[in-house]
Amino acid sequence: MTPDLTTAFAAFPAISQAHAWAMRSLILHTTADMPELRGLNECLKWGQPAYLARKPRIGTTLRIGAHATALALYLPCTTSLVAHWRETFPDQRFSKNRAALFAFEKPLPADVIGLMVRAALRYHLAQRS
Repeated sequence: MTPDLTTAFAAFPAISQAHAWAMRSLILHTTADMPELRGLNECLKWGQPAYLARKPRIGTTLRIGAHATALALYLPCTTSLVAHWRETFPDQRFSKNRAALFAFEKPLPADVIGLMVRAALRYHLAQRS
């Protein structure tokens, strides 16, 4: 992890820092058994921790951010992922077509996040099949 990423995580509001670090762990854990990605790039985009496959044109970028009272798992609004997730996870909160929201006062749903991460990082691959 680069110093810039460490600084970005430290900049999260205190209420969201533990969730942000936990989200990072879930992303790294989920992608550990996704060889088609050829590894994972962890970087900053728009000042937020971002994750994308090392192999080009496999998936879309995920970003971790704070959103009012929730941790946000952002993705490009040009994807159809949030629309699909709304149907798949009807009890989950979302912000328009941009992000899945996870309340600070609740534990992160690892199973839901794992499915979301897999879908996002395989997005373009799935579109071609």
